[in-house]
Amino acid sequence: MDTAFSVQPVPGLSQLVADVQSRPQRDAHVIVFANEKGGVGKSTLAFHAAVALANAGAAVLAIDCDSRQRSLHMALENRRATKTCLGIALACPRSAVVDRAATAALFQEMGRLGTRCRFILIDAPGHDSPLARAAIAVADTLVTPVNPSFIDLAHLGRFNPATMALTATGPFGALVAGLQQERERQGIRPADWLLLKNRVRPHEARQQERVDQALAALASKLGARIGSGFAERVGYRELFAFGLTHPDLDRIPQLGAVKPREPQEVDRMLAELRLPPVGLPTPREQASRAWVQAQTRTAYLNALKDHVAPHGGLRARA
Repeated sequence: MDTAFSVQPVPGLSQLVADVQSRPQRDAHVIVFANEKGGVGKSTLAFHAAVALANAGAAVLAIDCDSRQRSLHMALENRRATKTCLGIALACPRSAVVDRAATAALFQEMGRLGTRCRFILIDAPGHDSPLARAAIAVADTLVTPVNPSFIDLAHLGRFNPATMALTATGPFGALVAGLQQERERQGIRPADWLLLKNRVRPHEARQQERVDQALAALASKLGARIGSGFAERVGYRELFAFGLTHPDLDRIPQLGAVKPREPQEVDRMLAELRLPPVGLPTPREQASRAWVQAQTRTAYLNALKDHVAPHGGLRARA
């Protein structure tokens, strides 16, 4: 017999929402990528969203709240390094790291670098903390990547293993649901919450069908939407190391024919986020004019080609 569905209460949310509301208001639309389950691709998705918005002409600030890993921040630093080393024009979002696990540090970076930005993207820590809760509480759009497995779904909701009925919220689901309810109680519009499937494997059709049914039940109970999701692609991880996305490859003429087919998932994700208009475009990015040794540039380009086309790409010559 199934247990009745229950939402676990989370204490302290009233004070948190009130604290967030007391901070200086901002014009930027805040997009937060958050999940207490690690390894779901938060940083990769946040990076692709930040770059896509910057490529569309928006002024973007990307804030990495994981001061230990710094995955998002390092990817954006590598992006600036690629721009400089290859002398190409790449749109580079502003980036910052919250070095102190304190709510005030997050709002300090938002105020210091985000005042003229159209969008602020926050990569929340992959664990429960006051900083993670503050990031979620300030979100206009909340994106929760989910790997298609019931181990990952347990952080959002608990399911009866025999009937697959949703019986209770998981710890992360309860936190977000509680914040949404508290925001509404205090007269603040709740965040638009998107559950985004990630690393979907086409050959796992039966498992995916069960996960889709579970996500539908979760979305209905938690007031979230479901995104189409991203397939498992090595290319995302390979380009991430250089701070690049697939559309960037067309801006690198030195690659020649070594260009993999561009997936449409990033464009689809942005459409599903239902973001406000980009607004006035920022000044067009110029190619970097920094001096770089020819051998250094050639070695960097060859490394990039090996990552983009590991099974026999063209190699540059000094």
